[in-house]
Amino acid sequence: YRIPAWASVTVVAISVVGVLSFFAGVVVTSMTSFVSGWPTYAFRLDATLWHVSRWLGAHGIAVDWTAASDALEPSTVVGMVSSMLAGLAGLLGDTTVVVLVLVFILLEVADFPDRLRRALSSPDADLSAFRRISTEVRRYLVLKAYVSLGIAAAVYLLLVLLKIDFAELLTLVAFLFNFIPNVGALIAGVPTVVLAVLQYDPAVGAVVAVGYFAIHMVIGNIIEPLVQGNRFGISVLVVVLSLVVWGYIWGVAGMLLSLPLTMAIKIALEQLDDYRWIAALMDPPPRKPLLRLSLRPPPRPDGPPSG
Repeated sequence: YRIPAWASVTVVAISVVGVLSFFAGVVVTSMTSFVSGWPTYAFRLDATLWHVSRWLGAHGIAVDWTAASDALEPSTVVGMVSSMLAGLAGLLGDTTVVVLVLVFILLEVADFPDRLRRALSSPDADLSAFRRISTEVRRYLVLKAYVSLGIAAAVYLLLVLLKIDFAELLTLVAFLFNFIPNVGALIAGVPTVVLAVLQYDPAVGAVVAVGYFAIHMVIGNIIEPLVQGNRFGISVLVVVLSLVVWGYIWGVAGMLLSLPLTMAIKIALEQLDDYRWIAALMDPPPRKPLLRLSLRPPPRPDGPPSG
């Protein structure tokens, strides 16, 4: 939009810091409220465990809940929350470094193509592969963000209608973990269902589970493929392996970025003749329609009809 570089970078950096500060505020506020309301949750959890123990005992299964009862003590919970807040503080510190690096990257990104051509000693070097990688990854992130916002809005509406506590925090978790392919929705749904069981009863937890399943089925498995198309096709095995590899390298941040990073590698391999076969192996298998309907009659076999 022809805004000076220093102003553009300043706006982007302030926006990123503002969004992260909002996320941190939601997490800290929710944690504080959770600690203050823990005695009520602990009582309901203890009652639930007692009912489960009775049901298992009636079927000949003896379970010792001593360890679980010790974990329900307020001191244990406070210590756990304190360690989580300390981890959050460390994460925010690391994020500050990332934002600073982002600022310097944005300051120099405009001149990068020219410098790359000078490094290759070819003023007319073809950089279409790099542009395609950048365009495809950016397009994926933008569309994924819109889909995640839609899922977050639907989850927030569900939690508000059911009057589930910490709806803002759980909605934030649903938004962020939707960037983790395949398993992100499951990871985000488990604490929500558990909290619904603690706050009310297993019936409400079942309603929340069904609601989460319906939201991700409609938006994640129907709407998102229509929006994304087939541009970002990667097999499920490659997705799982990328989650393991990038998660091992960078933790949760690596899991969030696993698919964009793997997509960039796949697009780069497609541009190299010697390694294009590796990119082909990363493609998903072709989808076969569940129903094959045709108004045309089947072709007649060649040769004279059999007697």
